[in-house]
Amino acid sequence: MKSTRLVSLFIAVLLMALLIGACSVRWNGQTVRPAPHPTIVTGNSGLLRPAPMPTVITLTTAELVKLSTEEQIAVVVAPERDLRELAMRFMPEAGEIPLVVNEDVPEYEVGDRLEFWAHDMDAGQDFSITAELVHKTDVAYAWVEVDQPYDAEQLVATIDRFSTITYPALRAYFGSEWNPGVDNDPRLHILHATGLGSYIAGYYSSSDEYSRIAQPTSNEKEMFYVELDWVNSLSGSSLDYDTVLAHEFQHMIHWYTDMNEETWVGEGLSEFAQDVAGYGPTNTFSRDFLRAPDTQLTSWGDDTAGNDPHYGAAYLFMVYFAQRFGS
Repeated sequence: MKSTRLVSLFIAVLLMALLIGACSVRWNGQTVRPAPHPTIVTGNSGLLRPAPMPTVITLTTAELVKLSTEEQIAVVVAPERDLRELAMRFMPEAGEIPLVVNEDVPEYEVGDRLEFWAHDMDAGQDFSITAELVHKTDVAYAWVEVDQPYDAEQLVATIDRFSTITYPALRAYFGSEWNPGVDNDPRLHILHATGLGSYIAGYYSSSDEYSRIAQPTSNEKEMFYVELDWVNSLSGSSLDYDTVLAHEFQHMIHWYTDMNEETWVGEGLSEFAQDVAGYGPTNTFSRDFLRAPDTQLTSWGDDTAGNDPHYGAAYLFMVYFAQRFGS
């Protein structure tokens, strides 16, 4: 019994760490500052894209220790971090955890209400809210926390732009998100909620890509979150709103197409996503990098508030790479 409790505690701590690290976009007035997004993975089935099998080189421990660190890195295949597989390994009583949670395609109508889990980045705690579906397109559902004010005209126009401009542009450039995904629904979900944390504009959490058996606070949907108070502070301008949606959608795509990506690459590409969608360059972070040009490109700080030069460096590298080598 004690061993079971320890294993359950380990899984809970691991899941919380993964969720807290989910990509966020911090804000201060009109300034958007995203936070790093680590990646975790699912296994493969007929519903997922076939993953290329790496060339496996089998070496004994005695053979490996004779190699330099650089040589070991070159021959050892790092395992993907698979939350579902970890849960089944450490909680065998859970049995086989499904990759897809719905047999039928869900269908929601404007006016429907659902319970959602969200995360307070300040307190490091999950909380539940009720949200109402206020708009839907062929691409996305837009949910808003009940009893909270919002600009319906701005929201509808932004979600429509995301569906007709951002979504197809990013899919054509970066690839597809997992579709129909964990919920067997071709639409993704965008939840507008309050209480996500000070200076948070939005985030994507790959924890939602798993069954609740593996992650109890999973919403079991392809989705990302937008801080409603931040949207309401935009004073009629929707450009930052558009770019946040582009940023988070790139993370959703990248989690599926390249699940073990380095943070600096994923964040650089999410900043570059707004260029791809046609919203213009990330000038704020570029200026931050120019003020600190010795910033190490491939590193990332633990303090999100101090990472502005890193975002600028990563973004400018992606711009250079795209201009030099194309898409």
